[in-house]
Amino acid sequence: MPAPADLKIGSDAWQQLIAEGADRFNISLHRGHTSLFAAHAQELMVWNRKMNLTAIRSPLNVAVKHYLDSLLPAAFINPGTSLLDVGSGAGFPGIPLKIIHPALSVTLIDASRKKVAFMNHVIRKLGLQDIRAHQVRIENLKGHGSIHQMFDGIICRAFSNLKTFVMCALPHLNPTGTLIALKGREAGTELKLWAPLQRGKAPLKVTLPAGVQETLSVEIFKCALPYSNAIRQVIVVRRRISPGPESLSPENAN
Repeated sequence: MPAPADLKIGSDAWQQLIAEGADRFNISLHRGHTSLFAAHAQELMVWNRKMNLTAIRSPLNVAVKHYLDSLLPAAFINPGTSLLDVGSGAGFPGIPLKIIHPALSVTLIDASRKKVAFMNHVIRKLGLQDIRAHQVRIENLKGHGSIHQMFDGIICRAFSNLKTFVMCALPHLNPTGTLIALKGREAGTELKLWAPLQRGKAPLKVTLPAGVQETLSVEIFKCALPYSNAIRQVIVVRRRISPGPESLSPENAN
């Protein structure tokens, strides 16, 4: 569906656009979901006038590049588990994922004090439970007293290159947990630079800074964002090989 010329963030048309876009990923959204997206986005635009929280401002781009993009990995996240969102910024993808999976326990971390303040403000305004933002880098997470758990899932959208994310996140992942990185077209290139012999689902052996060796499976699932020509790739890293959902098609790292 083409975006109306007078599309406004939070409007019925804006919410419907997100709902129809999510349907292409087999994600069914109801009004309760999209109204919370709208409240988040409206607060983001208000705060953005005073501080630079996002360069994405047009109603269509906010809907697509923030909310629909954040929903892409939903099929890899089990409700009722714990999720760490690394470098969450203004709350993406952690807050939208929490909205569609209310039983998810979400921890958001970011190095920016103003972004953490915004996220906690939005959490309170939306009345979300079992979700909290903290000002800390993942490299310093073990020394952060209020965050002392291992996570079932760890996700990032714009944190770093793939190797840095995996090496920093693995020590905080439960043995059967999942690492998820949202990337653009650069996903295959990043994997080639890190592990040039990696092919498809073949195991990847890594050594963490502490000398611990891990054997991982790495899969890349490619899709196009609705209403856009943007290609997004969901990189899924596990300690054991497990098939992904059929709604996204796996891409080899070739």
